[in-house]
Amino acid sequence: MIKMYSMRPGSDAEIIDEAYLMEKLGLRPAQVIDYLALMGDSSDNVPGVPKVGKKTAQSLLGEYGSIQGIYDNLEQISKKAVQQSLRENRELAEMSRQLVTLHCDVPVEVD
Repeated sequence: MIKMYSMRPGSDAEIIDEAYLMEKLGLRPAQVIDYLALMGDSSDNVPGVPKVGKKTAQSLLGEYGSIQGIYDNLEQISKKAVQQSLRENRELAEMSRQLVTLHCDVPVEVD
């Protein structure tokens, strides 16, 4: 299990683990990459998909599990504006997913 400490000025440190993600966001750890890719992350200059914010991303991932699941079921999405934005911005969603994916296999030399 992976845990992350969130340190914010003026507040206590929070432990972010699987239980925290489920309680606060309704997401499994494996869904965080798709969540960030869909809604974007302005601090890292990740564009995300227009018309998809936190709640919409949470709802879509809760319903379809992943970006791939969302696109496999695109016609089932009831909000037509969101459906249209996803359809028009698939490449942006895929690029955003690449931008937020950490690569742990990059060789690093230490002196």
